[in-house]
Amino acid sequence: MEDDLQILQVQRDLEVEDETVQGYIDTVWAALYAYREDLIPECDECYDDEWSNLTYAMAKIVEALDGAR
Repeated sequence: MEDDLQILQVQRDLEVEDETVQGYIDTVWAALYAYREDLIPECDECYDDEWSNLTYAMAKIVEALDGAR
């Protein structure tokens, strides 16, 4: 329940300021970094793997979007 409240707070704090693809990507990165800071602690291998998987997925998404432009 507390995690759900933290996620809702992050959602309220983030606003899309730039209505471009890059702006949307930046908004997702901001949410991911907030998630990293608040919900997946550093220095624990399983959490580091989770973060690595998230950042790899984002890199692939950005790569695909760049190729589509």
